Amino acid sequence: YDGVAQMLDAVHAAGHRLAVVTAKNENNARKILAHLPFGDRFEDVIGSTQDGRLTHKVDLIEEAMRRLQLDVAQCLMIGDRRMDIEGAAKHGMRNIGVLWGFGSEDELREAGAHRLAAAPSQLPMLLAA
Repeated sequence: YDGVAQMLDAVHAAGHRLAVVTAKNENNARKILAHLPFGDRFEDVIGSTQDGRLTHKVDLIEEAMRRLQLDVAQCLMIGDRRMDIEGAAKHGMRNIGVLWGFGSEDELREAGAHRLAAAPSQLPMLLAA
């Protein structure tokens, strides 16, 4: 998506720690991220496991906090689908829904998104607020 690389550079430069939390297979997600020009901005990739131990977003978020040694108050979930927002909500985590992905504004609002970003350029400002 246009502007994502610049947004990630700005967010990373502002000192935010970044991780990918996906329901996709973790090994495959790591390979995909490694081929992206901004993949090095991410500290870790947390994805579903082959054994089925981790498959649901709420569990993947918990695993991310464990691996990164973070408390929920230190985290914010940014996502484009209801599972991202609902997973964050189950942990009491702040969240931002993004409208440049696969989910719709209605889907994200109904899931309980705290804030919405219509374009990647809006995200650094929302994170600073």
